[in-house]
Amino acid sequence: MKTINKTQKNRNLAIIAITLFASIATTNATTIKGRILDSSNSPINYATATLIDPNTRIIVVGDMSDDQGNFIIENAKAGEYILSFRKVGCENDESRKIIVNDNNQLIQIKDVTLAESKIMLNELEVVVNKESLNLDKKNLSSL
Repeated sequence: MKTINKTQKNRNLAIIAITLFASIATTNATTIKGRILDSSNSPINYATATLIDPNTRIIVVGDMSDDQGNFIIENAKAGEYILSFRKVGCENDESRKIIVNDNNQLIQIKDVTLAESKIMLNELEVVVNKESLNLDKKNLSSL
């Protein structure tokens, strides 16, 4: 009878330890929220908001803005980052540095305004490779 109680006690301790570890692990994750707008204060959808390591210039974590321009970067680890905003047709914004602490739960970023890009293409050339594989029933039967 004592071995069952000892086994049950060890199991309960293990469950408590796992639960405690899981709560500590999720507490250290920081969420960063904000909104991306154009120069007329209209939301920009499908823009990227990313945290970039300033030493390696590698993207650590990021998100894409929704139809209202809102982004939510989740599970940001403690560290110092460059907060980058990009959208095709707009100027990139990498002017903000952000420090994520273990104490942060939520960081709310002021609205970000992306200016329209001044770079215009003179022309767009579409090239098609004529050597592409054409499949029809005759070719498929020989495979």
